[in-house]
Amino acid sequence: KWADFCLIDITSDDLGFEAWERSHGVQEKLFGLTFLSPDSMNKVVETYAGGISRWKDATCQGSE
Repeated sequence: KWADFCLIDITSDDLGFEAWERSHGVQEKLFGLTFLSPDSMNKVVETYAGGISRWKDATCQGSE
């Protein structure tokens, strides 16, 4: 298995998300993929969640 991951709902974020939403034309619920693999976690979140850094250190409930 490459990496464990979880989905983080970031639609309730503040202006940071709103700006990203406008620039990407997102019209539906956006989920940030946070990989638990240390070497890819930051890169994936920065890319997929549009650089909303406050999700960079988020953890998944129920994950080991």
